[in-house]
Amino acid sequence: TSGVEVAASGGGSVSASGSGSIVCGAANESIPIVYGAGWNADGLVNLEVGKYSGRVVSYRFRANYSGNVYGVQIYLIFKSLGYYKGDGGQVLLQLQTDDGTENHLPSGTVLTSSLVTDPMTQWNRFFAFGSPVQLQKGVLYHLVFTNPAPDPINNWVSLDLLYNSKGTPNMQPGISDTDLACVWKRNSASNWSMYYYATPIYSLYYNGGTF
Repeated sequence: TSGVEVAASGGGSVSASGSGSIVCGAANESIPIVYGAGWNADGLVNLEVGKYSGRVVSYRFRANYSGNVYGVQIYLIFKSLGYYKGDGGQVLLQLQTDDGTENHLPSGTVLTSSLVTDPMTQWNRFFAFGSPVQLQKGVLYHLVFTNPAPDPINNWVSLDLLYNSKGTPNMQPGISDTDLACVWKRNSASNWSMYYYATPIYSLYYNGGTF
């Protein structure tokens, strides 16, 4: 029988014979094959910004582009009880650097920030930064959310994120947990931890476009 051999990505090969058999060889079998958009979700999940004393939520991300960022769009939810309480409180968003440790937590160093005092007026909310900040491609950053209202226990709204029911590491086939994740402090008695059930939803606004 005659056969055909085609070079594959990474230096592997695919060979086929006239009998219809196919043999695949890959030089790097660790490279995942992803069909579709590369995002995995079973629905949406909300995390309250407030409700518990000391609650902090962070969206960790690795910048895909270098440039000046002047704001970010965030999915807030307050459509029914359980998603909000009282007047919604306030949402303070801080863009922080990464601490550079193995756990890649917010460093506490604030590059810029935005305070929304009326979070229940719009769900797809744009947070305008007080001053644009230069992001560097390939560097980790954090969008850190807190509620500085006088009574955040009784006045709060929620962030909405992609929900993964298994709650295990590396649920997104197209990106690693290091490069995109939700980390949080449940309350003032909690330490920082990964929240594996959720993947952040956001859009960064660069001077050259939205990503």
